[in-house]
Amino acid sequence: MDATGRPSKWHCCWNEAGEIIYREKHKPREKKDAAEALIRLTLDGVSLVSRLYEKDPNLCRNAARTLAQWPVSADMTEKSWQRKAVKVVEDLNLGSAIGGFILSARTAAENPIRRYAMTIYDTLFQTRWLFKEANNRGYQRQGCPPWAAKTLALPQFTKTSMRPWADLGKEMLLEQRANFLEDETLKEQKFKWTKRAENRSKSGRPTLRAIQNEAYDDFTKELRKLAPPENIYRGDW
Repeated sequence: MDATGRPSKWHCCWNEAGEIIYREKHKPREKKDAAEALIRLTLDGVSLVSRLYEKDPNLCRNAARTLAQWPVSADMTEKSWQRKAVKVVEDLNLGSAIGGFILSARTAAENPIRRYAMTIYDTLFQTRWLFKEANNRGYQRQGCPPWAAKTLALPQFTKTSMRPWADLGKEMLLEQRANFLEDETLKEQKFKWTKRAENRSKSGRPTLRAIQNEAYDDFTKELRKLAPPENIYRGDW
């Protein structure tokens, strides 16, 4: 935190129940010293991961299935360190269980429907995490919208159980951004959604909600692509 210019007032340690078991006033360090210490700590971690890979590659492959990144070091004493790093990542089959999520993250800027799906998922997931922390630490949650509390009841996010996420995402979107159809990046899609809603409408004059439903059908399809085929998280999440 000192290296990045965001020093904390306190240095704390928490147990698995989220309780503070140690706290003392933070003693700031010079940014250069802090940066060097951070780099050394990171290199130590990468070194331990490398040893683990050499000792038990199958364990690392199992962990890598659910990850989009893997730590490697730039060791200038090795002539072909780049090739070695690529070989390790290829052997790990990095991200094989979350391929859809990785693809969506990579192309979200090009596909506005995909970007909305990513944002819906991330909003629900982060809210769920914050509410979980609030429960563990006894924080007050007055003023939060009703949909936020419902995130605690969501099942694991997988292809077979993503429907509750989609339903709650729709509730969240309509409450937090009911005018999302006016987003300029959705202009082309809005025309298509309106046409689809017109075809489904007996009068040929669809309501705003009908057009929103057409839009959210497409968001749901993208959410399904995002969802992994199996649970990739630990614990109660």
